[in-house]
Amino acid sequence: MIEKIKELLRIPSVRYTYMSIIASVLNFITLIAWGRIFSVGDYGIATTLQAFVTNAATFVIPLQVIACTLLAGNSENRKRDITSIMKVFGFINIIELGLLVVCIDKLMQYFHFTGVVEIVLFSTLIFLNNIYTISIGFAQGEQDFELLGKIGISLYLIKLIISVILGNFGVGFVATMIGFVIAETVCVILMLRKLSRSIRISLNENKTQVNKSILKQYVWILLLNLILSLYMNNGDLLLGNLYCSETEVGAYSVTIALSKISVFLVSTPIATIILPKMATAKDEKRKCNTLLILAETITLGMSVLYGGCFYILGGWIIPFLYGESYRGATEYILPCTFFSVVLGAFWVFYQYILATDLTKVFALATAVTGIMAIAWILVMKVEIGGIPFIMAIAMILTMVVLAIYLNRNVRI
Repeated sequence: MIEKIKELLRIPSVRYTYMSIIASVLNFITLIAWGRIFSVGDYGIATTLQAFVTNAATFVIPLQVIACTLLAGNSENRKRDITSIMKVFGFINIIELGLLVVCIDKLMQYFHFTGVVEIVLFSTLIFLNNIYTISIGFAQGEQDFELLGKIGISLYLIKLIISVILGNFGVGFVATMIGFVIAETVCVILMLRKLSRSIRISLNENKTQVNKSILKQYVWILLLNLILSLYMNNGDLLLGNLYCSETEVGAYSVTIALSKISVFLVSTPIATIILPKMATAKDEKRKCNTLLILAETITLGMSVLYGGCFYILGGWIIPFLYGESYRGATEYILPCTFFSVVLGAFWVFYQYILATDLTKVFALATAVTGIMAIAWILVMKVEIGGIPFIMAIAMILTMVVLAIYLNRNVRI
């Protein structure tokens, strides 16, 4: 029995799974440590910065996906296509650099930066995270799961150590930026050294020409992920920070982080398991629908159970983990719990969409409902506690629209 367990743990995908869990735990510990070290306002800025950097990488995510599928597929035109990917990547970074220069005053006001050091660290972090994101795609394509697992743990561990040490010296939220920059620098160097054979480009290629199929894939995947990223990667913090105080954002950040545990512990594993099963049975609509209903039932049941426990015990858990200064965060428990339950169901539903090749309809529905929700939030300047309610309703509307569309197609 012990030997079988050892053999199971030696499987690369299994090792990557428990390494990912360790990385997630380290990230959660980091957030608690920040809450203990920083003021509520600094904590709000730190979590908003992290959300902004993650969402900025949405423009590189399509290239990550394309690089992964390209390397995994062993294409004959591999070198040419990698060259096209790197050209698009360079173009994205040039555009982002231009936007940073043009919007520097707005960014300093948005993040409450007080000097040049913060904006330099912020810019460095954006570009390092872009390199880190696309490198992950190459590692996925090579199916180097051990590298991915070790890099994930290294990223969060280094960030935790550096930011906590500097934070204790009173550096404030800048400590998180320095920790993030050092961690990503180390991880990028390690990945590029390991992947140097994979990332080969052709210098004979036309300097400006890009493979049109690569460009089309990029545009389509980007459209699919723009709104989806806001739901998954704390877009509520980014919207709230536009007009709410950093103290409100800091208190809200604590509650949303704790409520989203259900998404990572329940929805993500279920989504990972059912996607290949649905993809295999995509021509058998009844089987796919049964899998979806089963997955959604388990997801909703466990998410509601976790949400109920958090709603009852949150008034004790938040001050215990983060300190008495965060006691006001308890007022956001209900909206954050509701949002997390809906997000879990939405993420599982998204796997069904991927498996049944309905991404175009899904992208359109998500874009329409998402833009309406964002417009409502910004025009009405909704209190930060109301933002997750509106975003949750937008996700529910998307699923309802898709369900009606699917039902109509079945009848036809």
